[in-house]
Amino acid sequence: MTWVFMRIGIDARILGHPRSGIAVYTINLVEQFLKFKDLEVVLFGDRPISEEYKYITDKVRTIIFGQKRRKRWAQFYLPSQLKKYSIDIYHATWNTAAPVFTSVPSVLTVHDIIPFV
Repeated sequence: MTWVFMRIGIDARILGHPRSGIAVYTINLVEQFLKFKDLEVVLFGDRPISEEYKYITDKVRTIIFGQKRRKRWAQFYLPSQLKKYSIDIYHATWNTAAPVFTSVPSVLTVHDIIPFV
């Protein structure tokens, strides 16, 4: 029996799109988390994840739900999923995707502030 000390949720919506810098960042993040045996990684997306990432998605739980409007997905659909899967901490990998209406602590990676300028 494997004990999980912490369950980490990661915004994996970018992995449903063609390869990009944020996708590479997200994959590298997951690969680093997988080195820790007491962590469980759960990917959350709004569409099927691209086959090119199958080598990593075969190692983690992937939850696909909701619709493709970025802010609505993060603010209205995601919080209930974080609770349902007992996520201890959530990492939002897109600038505008950190859920506000959740009790789950979140980390937001801001890759670029140009859209806000």
